Amino acid sequence: MPLSTPSSMPLPVVYVFILPSLISQPPPLYPFPYLSYLHRYIFLSVAILRILVSAAILRRKAVKSHSNQSAKSYVTVII
Repeated sequence: MPLSTPSSMPLPVVYVFILPSLISQPPPLYPFPYLSYLHRYIFLSVAILRILVSAAILRRKAVKSHSNQSAKSYVTVII
């Protein structure tokens, strides 16, 4: 499985490597600095929403498969 696209990466790897780079480096839009801050907050909110959605999906899958304990441990690793 190639790890070139973010969709094929495991979720913890995506958030461990992408979130710090988003926090430390805003997009280079120097003529409009407020846009760089706006984009930074948009990217962070999208990343947080993806974490919450993936946690909800994992929890729903775990409830269906009756292995709720493993989903709770995986969700705490992500957050």
